[in-house]
Amino acid sequence: MFGFKKKVLIHRDEAAKIFMEHCRQEAGQALARIIVPLRWYCDGKDGRPTLDDVMSRPLLTFDAGQFKTRSAERGLVAAHCYAITTAIGLDALHHHIDPYSQADVMEWSAYELIVEEDVGPENVGTPPPPWPTPMLHVQWAPGTFEHGVPSQQKLLTDRYTRLSSMRKVVVLLLALKVIRPRRGVSKVLHRNSNFGGAVVGLDQVGTLQPDPDDLDEWEDDLQITDAGAALNELPTDIAMEMVSVVRAVDPFWPTFGKSHRVTWQ
Repeated sequence: MFGFKKKVLIHRDEAAKIFMEHCRQEAGQALARIIVPLRWYCDGKDGRPTLDDVMSRPLLTFDAGQFKTRSAERGLVAAHCYAITTAIGLDALHHHIDPYSQADVMEWSAYELIVEEDVGPENVGTPPPPWPTPMLHVQWAPGTFEHGVPSQQKLLTDRYTRLSSMRKVVVLLLALKVIRPRRGVSKVLHRNSNFGGAVVGLDQVGTLQPDPDDLDEWEDDLQITDAGAALNELPTDIAMEMVSVVRAVDPFWPTFGKSHRVTWQ
């Protein structure tokens, strides 16, 4: 009568699987698009890598004192594209899932699928207990697992969450060793603060401009302070083309949330 369309009810486990499949498809499209500006820039001249060098790099993990190839099916560039599309979807999740009360649970489910795909279902581990000690309650971040095999894909996804499109491109280009910016990237300096018992905090006391050759995109203390300055290493048209690839990613949840309501029964 009033034009309201009834939403489709879907179990949250099924919704999580559909979401992750969407992220994989978006990652494939993003990879195809990002190759175009990479080809323009990565010509092997003046210290720049060749496109073949960039595309042939595997996703590595450090295990038992040596580097190992995590997956023969997904190279480094593809793994980062997958992490970018998943991070964009996870960022949109909390604003668009219906009902909102299922946001945290859905995020946990998505991370479990990420880790399961990466290291195998038997190696995922379990969420740590919310009460590690009788006097200390901890609300663990979604995707926190213990007693399992660490997932590089999960760590990559974490690296891209809550970053702007330009900052995502900076992280990607750092990982591919395409740029080593002299501006716009810094390292946060911390000081430990003991609050008593088992509670220890970190206070930010300043930042340090690292040497470009020492930049590591895996560094937790790495902070992109000015993405525009960092991307000045590239011609403007190439940098903006890469940013447009990230901005074109479909985050899934704005559309899905309008037509579907997640259930848990």
